[in-house]
This record gives sequence, structure tokens and C-alpha cells, in this order.
Amino acid sequence: MDQQIKSEQITQKNNNRIWAIVAAIIITGLVAGVGTYMYFAQQKKSTQKQFQNQISTLQKQLSEYQSQNDKLQQQIENLNTQIELKNDNKTEKSSSEVISNNNTITFYNKTFSFVGDKNKIIPHGLDGPENFFYEGLEVSKTFKGPYAIYSDVDTTKLTFVCDSPLINFNGEDYTGLNRKQVNWQYCETNENDFLTQFEFSAASGIGHATGGEITERWYKLYIKRINDVNYIFIGPLNGDYLDSPNPEMDQEYKDKYLHISSKTYLDEIRKDEDIKAKIEEWDKFVDSFDIVD
Repeated sequence: MDQQIKSEQITQKNNNRIWAIVAAIIITGLVAGVGTYMYFAQQKKSTQKQFQNQISTLQKQLSEYQSQNDKLQQQIENLNTQIELKNDNKTEKSSSEVISNNNTITFYNKTFSFVGDKNKIIPHGLDGPENFFYEGLEVSKTFKGPYAIYSDVDTTKLTFVCDSPLINFNGEDYTGLNRKQVNWQYCETNENDFLTQFEFSAASGIGHATGGEITERWYKLYIKRINDVNYIFIGPLNGDYLDSPNPEMDQEYKDKYLHISSKTYLDEIRKDEDIKAKIEEWDKFVDSFDIVD
């Protein structure tokens, strides 16, 4: 009996030991499994974070490249605009072309469009609403000399050909210098609706005179046809000017007159920075000048 009891106790101990071993194996397996899972889960999380960081970096670089591209595109557009403006030769432009962002000003029932400061427009006050000044540049549909010294200019029949001065002497030269025609230089034209040149005379848009001597000087002239009407732009240069000589004047005065009216003197004053700046502003004004209605 005692032996049987001891046998059962031994069996029970063995069973307990087996279950303990099984339990230990199961727990070890679970710990190892959980550890492996946690390891790979952490690795996955770390990898995902690295990928997300790389994506964020690439997106940032892409955004920077896009911003740089936009800036470069804007620079290209600005450069193209500058090139177009520099290449816009007024002798090749048609009067139908209008530069954008023009200012406008209205005299009575006519509106003028131009590039420039409209506060610089000064109405002439002597010859109707279409005669005015801009920075010393007279705008008119007529071109005349004082008294009867110059021939009348029919501005409706201009040919836009570089073959003569716009205005010329009326008959015999009264000065005793045997002048054949008004001195004119540096003509440019598109032979269609635009012409510009320099002339030495006493003419103006209205040919107004109040008596006394006739003052002559160099002018920058422009002729531009708009809506079948020829507009004359007369810009007096800031160089010396003289009263026209007469036969009673001494030779020294006549020599001075001949010098000031010469191409050599014109070339000298065209180098003056103030005159160059004024001509540049006149060029822009005339080039953009148009009639809105």
C-alpha cells in the first residue's frame, strides 16, 4: 500500500514537472514572439519615418525648384519685354500700334493716349484744342514760319520720304548768305506713317510772331500719321540760337550763324546729356502717341 502511494506521488511530481516545462516553453515562445514582433514593428516604424522624412525633403526641394523656376520665368519675361522695347525702332513702327499702360488726356472732344506724365501737358492756348506742349515738345497739325519767310507747308500731302526739309525758304534768301534751303540732317522714316529729322529754322506749329527779328535754332521734328491725319511734333534743342542775319550785319556775326546752323554744331549739342535725355523722352512720347477717339 505504501509502495503504491509513493508511486502515485512520483507520477504526480513528474506530471507537475512536465507541465512546468511546457509552461516554460510556452512562456519563452510568447516572450520571443512578442519581442520579435516588437522589434520588427519598431523597424517598420523607423523605416516609415525615414521614408516620410525623405518624402518631405523631396517635396521641399520640389517646392524650392518650382519657386526658382517661377522666378526664372519672370526674369525671362522681363528680359523679353526689355528686348522688345529696345528693338522697337520707331522707323519701323506703325501708327496703329499702341503701347500699353498709356496715360490719356482729353482736350474738348478728343482724347490723346501716350506714355509719359500727363501733368506735363500744357495747352497752347493760341490755336485750338489740338495744339499743346509736352516737355517743350510742341504738338500740332500745322507747321509754319513767321511772316512770309518760309513757304506754306501742306501737312495733308506729306510723303514720308527723306528728300528735303519739312519747311523751306520762300523765294530768294534775304540774309545775303545765299542759302538754298533749310539745313536738315539725320532723317529716319518707315516711308509709310512716320518720319523724324533735325532742322534749323524759325518755324513752329502755328508760326506765331510778335514782331522783331526771326530767331532760328535746331529742332528735332517728328511727323506721325494717325487716322489719316499728320501730326507734327516740334522739339527745340537747348543749344545756341541766333536771329537770322541780314546783309547789314558784320561778317563775324554771319560766321557765327553759319557755325550754329551747321551739322558740326548739331553733332556737338547732340552729345549733351540733357539734350540726349530730352530727346529720349520725346522719342517715347511720340512713339506711343495715339488718338483714343
